[in-house]
Amino acid sequence: MFFYRYQRYFSLAILLVFPCWSPAGSSAPIVIKLGSLAPTGTPWHRVLEELDAEWREITDGLVQLRIYPGGVLGDEAEVVTKMRLGQIQAAGLTSKGLGDIDKGIWGLSLPLVIRTDEQLRWLHSHIKDELDRRYLEAGFVVVNWMHLGWVHWFSTEPIRTPSDLKQHRIFNWAGSANTERLWKEEGFQAVSLSVLDVLAGLQTGLIDALAVIPMTAAAYQWFGITNQMSDLRWANLTGAVIITRETWDRIPHKYYQPMLAASARLARELQAAVISLDKDAITAMQGYGLEVVPVTPEEYQQWEHTIGTLRHRLRGTLVDTTMYDLVMGLLEEMPAELQAENPGL
Repeated sequence: MFFYRYQRYFSLAILLVFPCWSPAGSSAPIVIKLGSLAPTGTPWHRVLEELDAEWREITDGLVQLRIYPGGVLGDEAEVVTKMRLGQIQAAGLTSKGLGDIDKGIWGLSLPLVIRTDEQLRWLHSHIKDELDRRYLEAGFVVVNWMHLGWVHWFSTEPIRTPSDLKQHRIFNWAGSANTERLWKEEGFQAVSLSVLDVLAGLQTGLIDALAVIPMTAAAYQWFGITNQMSDLRWANLTGAVIITRETWDRIPHKYYQPMLAASARLARELQAAVISLDKDAITAMQGYGLEVVPVTPEEYQQWEHTIGTLRHRLRGTLVDTTMYDLVMGLLEEMPAELQAENPGL
């Protein structure tokens, strides 16, 4: 009678002391909330969905991604903050969000420095380990790296030279005070906005030019206003999927290698399609009035002169000094066969 009288209290005590106890083989899923600016249905969003499906299969349903696309969790700065606060556990980020964690990533996106896919692959292979180490020390595990595309200037009026660009009000990522200051000190008109406010900024005339990859201009319909695209590879846009180290450590180690292998394969598949995807996006936008603005070799030299004088000022501001020096040193060692003039599209 004593046992039955106190059985319910004993059971309650067990639940309080061992709240996460469950029979062997029935572990609760590790649900990873992932934020991304990638609009639903875009190639970037589909890669995240495929990553979720593969990780579920690899881990027998233990690891599951809950994806929040299209900026529903805020812009990349907000997503990074949410990860640091533990509100979400992962993100698909571009150079902007990655740069909010460690500025070294901008070493891959210096204007007019890297001009071809081959140069980018070579440089990234030489600094990847250093980047991985930096993010791990900051509390994040990089599960894959991606080349998202080549950035071009989109504007309401043709941009062929730096002087043309100075006539425009340029979108600058909110939270990037250093770059806004540098733009203005060089005579450019920079306006800082959240990426989620870009369309409104274009509609009101607050901005009328921005540097983005063609797929982004198409996905967000920005090209409807900025219907002039400069045929100039301004910079590379890097992306990555990262997970908080605390969450990664909860996953059984036996799954690490197959999960990372699946992530890397999906990233390679996306990168292989990037060139054709960007060209397809440009063709589609041309059908709706986009004009591609050619840049002559003489005009390109004007860009080289202007950016060449500005580039050294990015050391210690946009990019930390250690990574800047590492990248510039590697570029001097780049094999001659990788050197090429700016190939445009």
